[in-house]
Amino acid sequence: QMLLRSRPAQLMAMSFLARGMIRPFEGGGTFATDVVSASLGAEFVGYVIAFKEVCRALGGAAMGALSDRVGRATVLAIAESGRLIFISYFCLNRIRSGGRQFSLIFALAALPSLLNGQSTQNALQHELFEHDGQKAVTVAMSVCQVADSLGSGTGYLLTGGTMRSKALSAMGVQIIGTIGIMAAALLARGQARLQGSKIE
Repeated sequence: QMLLRSRPAQLMAMSFLARGMIRPFEGGGTFATDVVSASLGAEFVGYVIAFKEVCRALGGAAMGALSDRVGRATVLAIAESGRLIFISYFCLNRIRSGGRQFSLIFALAALPSLLNGQSTQNALQHELFEHDGQKAVTVAMSVCQVADSLGSGTGYLLTGGTMRSKALSAMGVQIIGTIGIMAAALLARGQARLQGSKIE
């Protein structure tokens, strides 16, 4: 019912669905097999994925702290830009098989992980729905979780064809997700300003 009536819920569900669909591309799926394994060898996949997780943890903490200073909309714009740049590279370039491009691969692994806006995206749910009560927040989080899971389950649809075709498909999904999360962030900012004017 919330998804049918609430524009913020629709925007957040759209962004979480996209995030779920992109995960197989940028995580241990396409990136691991078509990029890391192809360039460095299968023995390096574990090292790169572990490196990505360390970067994700560090980036999540740093971006969360930054959002307290500059606002969630700005941090989410930075995070989405990082993911768009990451995917764009594969739309425009090819990874050489057996090229042993260590610096490039680790830099690509770090980019979307360090610019990790997931904690800010989760916090945005509270900001959008807290004025409707804790029940609304809980329902909104459940809707987003279902959308994320649905996206992860269907993300395999992006893993067919050449690397460039996969990247182009991922780019289309990412653009939709970026539109959703940025619209939701701007909506939250507008709500905050409205609440501030009412208090004054």
